[in-house]
Amino acid sequence: MNKSEFIQVFKQKLAEKKFKNFDPNEAGTILDLFVDFITQALQARNRVEFRGFGVFELRPYKGYNGINPKTKAPIKVGGKSNPFFKCGKNLSNALKGDS
Repeated sequence: MNKSEFIQVFKQKLAEKKFKNFDPNEAGTILDLFVDFITQALQARNRVEFRGFGVFELRPYKGYNGINPKTKAPIKVGGKSNPFFKCGKNLSNALKGDS
């Protein structure tokens, strides 16, 4: 499912729930705010945890010696941090079919 498909389903679910004072057409804006919040939190080196759903965090990786594939020359690759998502227990159980 891509972002636009997700937004369409999200709009439908919001319309079904009939939230008061809420326009389902704002679903895209809500999704953008959610993604922006997680991005900003990770940029600030914070961990974002939703109990039962999962955790977004940065994981540091050490530098290593690599090889330039074009020239075959050895190069030093510096350390970095990559975003990581760890699935929570409730989500994991739901995906396994356990309730």
